[in-house]
Amino acid sequence: MVTQKPLLIYLLLTLFLFSCASGGKKERNKLRSLIKTSQFGEAIKVIENSKVYKEKDNKLLFLMEKGLLLHTAGKYYQSSQILEEARELGRKLYTTSISNKVQKMIANDNYDIYYGERYEISLIHFYQALNHLLIAKQGFYEAHSIPEGKEGGRNIPQKSLSASEIRTRQMAARAEVLAWDSFLKNLKSSRKGASVFKNDLLAKVFGAYIHEMIGTPTDLQIALQLYKDCHILLIRNYGAYKSFNTLFEKYNENYESFPKIGERNVKAQFINETGYAKNLKNFLNERIVDLSLSIRPRSIKKIKKRFSISNEFIKAAKANRNPNVTILFQNGVIPLKVAQKEYFGLGKAAKDNAAAQIGAAVLTVFAAKQLGLLPPPRSYRPAGAYLGLRVAEVAVTNAAISFELPKVQNYGVSSVNNVVIKNAEGKTVVTRPLSLVAPLGDIAEQAVAENAASLYTRVGARLAVKHVAAIAAAYATYKLMSKNKNNAFFARQAAVFQYIATAKGIEASEGADTRYWSTLPSDIWMGKLKLPEGNYQVYIKTHNSGAQSETHIGPLEVKKESKNTLVNFRSLN
Repeated sequence: MVTQKPLLIYLLLTLFLFSCASGGKKERNKLRSLIKTSQFGEAIKVIENSKVYKEKDNKLLFLMEKGLLLHTAGKYYQSSQILEEARELGRKLYTTSISNKVQKMIANDNYDIYYGERYEISLIHFYQALNHLLIAKQGFYEAHSIPEGKEGGRNIPQKSLSASEIRTRQMAARAEVLAWDSFLKNLKSSRKGASVFKNDLLAKVFGAYIHEMIGTPTDLQIALQLYKDCHILLIRNYGAYKSFNTLFEKYNENYESFPKIGERNVKAQFINETGYAKNLKNFLNERIVDLSLSIRPRSIKKIKKRFSISNEFIKAAKANRNPNVTILFQNGVIPLKVAQKEYFGLGKAAKDNAAAQIGAAVLTVFAAKQLGLLPPPRSYRPAGAYLGLRVAEVAVTNAAISFELPKVQNYGVSSVNNVVIKNAEGKTVVTRPLSLVAPLGDIAEQAVAENAASLYTRVGARLAVKHVAAIAAAYATYKLMSKNKNNAFFARQAAVFQYIATAKGIEASEGADTRYWSTLPSDIWMGKLKLPEGNYQVYIKTHNSGAQSETHIGPLEVKKESKNTLVNFRSLN
C-alpha cells in the first residue's frame, strides 16, 4: 500500500499557507452600496481602514477605487493626484512578469498581486484626462488636507487658477490622451489575433473631443482621423460585444479567420449592428462631416462614399455644425464580478500523480462509485468558451471535480439615453441622442472570461493533483477498514467523510479571484449639441424597457465666447 503521509503533509501545508487569501468581497459590496447613495466620504473610509485594501498586493486596487471615489465626489484635484500614482503603478505592473512560476504551482491566484485588467489600466488614463479638464473648467484646486505623520494633516486652502494655469491643465489632458494612445499601441501589438480588449473606442472618441477643444489646425486634423478610426474599431474590435453586435458569439468564435476573408465579408457574415452601433455611427459621421467641412471641404464626396453618408444626413449635420456643448454621461455601476463553477476531469492527474501507484483506473472507479464524483452535466463548457476563447481540451471521464473561476454578471445595456435642454421657463429647447461609447459591462465580461480561460487548465490541473491525493488517502482508509467484510458500509462512509473534509479544505484554499475596480460606471455615453448664449437646465431622459425617466443634471450657462463647454454627470442608480 502506498504511504499517504507526504501527500497529506503537502496538502495541509498548502491549505495552511494559502487559505487566508481574501478577495475583499465584503468591502466591495459595502463600497458599491455607499457609492449608490452618494456617501463618498464613508466609502473612502472603507478602503482606507480595510485590511484588504491596505495589503501591498492590492495597492493598485486601492489607488483606483480611491481615485474614482474622489472624482465622483467632485474632488478632481485630489483625484488627479491619486490617479497619477495609479497610472504609474499600473504601467509598471503591466510590464512586469505576471507571476512567480513556483508560487503559481501551489498558490491561490488571490495570493498574487492585483495587476489590473487591461481595460482598467486604460480607464485610469480616461479619468486622469477628464480630471484635468474638469479642474480647468472649475478654475480652482479644491481645499484639501495632506496627512503628516501621527499628528494628523495639513490643511491646504482652495486655490484659484490663472488663465495660464487653466491652459496648462487643458494641455495636460491632451498629454494624457497621447500617453493613453501609447499604452494602447503596446497592448494591441501584444494581443494580435485574439478578439479581446486591445483597443479602446473611448480613447478615440474622448481623445478626438480633447483635440477639438485644443483647436489648433494639427489637433483638428488628429480629431478628424480619430473619428474615422472609430469606424474601423467597430468592425475589428467592438463586434465582439453584445451591445454593438447581435452576432457577437459567432464573431468571437471566428475571429482568427477574419484576416483571410476581409472586412467586407466580416461585416456581411459576422456583424448585425444593434441600435447602439447605428446611433454611434451617426454621431461619428456627424463629427466627420463637421470637421471635414471646416478643414477639408473638398473631401466631402470621398467621405460620403467611404462612410455611406447620404445628402439628407449631411444636410441635417450642417444644422448642428460647430457644437459648443459636450455631454459626458457616466451611467450606473459596473456589474458584479462573481465566482462561477467549472469542472475538470481527474483522469490525467490520476495517471501522472505519484499517489496513483494504486492504479489510475482503480482510483477513478473508486472516486465515481464510492465517493460519488461524477462527470459534470452535458452542458459542460470551460470558462470563456461562449466567447470563442481558446482553452485546452480536457476529457471529463469517469470522475470530475468542480472549482470556481471569476465571471462578470453582465446583463448588457438596456437603456436609451437622450440629453434634454430646457430654458428658464421649463420649455424644451432641444433634445439630442447620446451615443454609447464604452459598454464597460461587456468589456469587463469578456476580459474576465479571457483570464478565466487562461486559468482554467492551470488551476484545474493543480486542484486535480490535490484531489487525487485526497482520493488516494480516502481509498487507503477504505481498503484498511474493509478488510473485515462486515465493515464494508462503515468503510465507505469513513472514506466519504474523510474525502469531503479534505475537499472542503481544498475548496477554501482555492477561491476564485473576484477582485476588480468595483466603482466604475456600467457604461459611458457622449453627445454634442449647439446652443445660443443663455442659461439652461440639463436633463437626461432615459428609456428602459418601455419605462421613461428624466434626471435633472443641473444648470448650464452658455456664454457668447463658449466654444466647448463640457457637462459631466455620473448617475448612480
